[in-house]
Amino acid sequence: MHKPKILIVEDDPTWQCLYQQGLDGFEVLSATSVAVARDLFREHAGDVAVIVLDGYMGVDALERTTLQFAKDVRMAGFEGPMFASSGDPHLSSQLMEAGCTHRASKDQVFDLIDDLFASKKVA
Repeated sequence: MHKPKILIVEDDPTWQCLYQQGLDGFEVLSATSVAVARDLFREHAGDVAVIVLDGYMGVDALERTTLQFAKDVRMAGFEGPMFASSGDPHLSSQLMEAGCTHRASKDQVFDLIDDLFASKKVA
């Protein structure tokens, strides 16, 4: 049986590690920038079950927020759960408007994903 794939778009190395460890029943695809997220989404588009988006992606990123990425994956036909996981409430609201289905702090994501799969709302 294959593990469901979760695309994590997060530039903080500590949170990347925590997601890898905390989501051990899943295949975690880690993107440290929006550009990497785009590549991983294209490569695994039909297999990604859930997307978790940090809001800001660092000062060096070409795309400093994940807003356009959220819109683009919805336009590409992704219908699965997408989490807005930004510490900035305004940006989280914008991510929700851009297509995210859940708003959660980073530490809430683990339980919410487990709940989604336990309730069979995600395959």
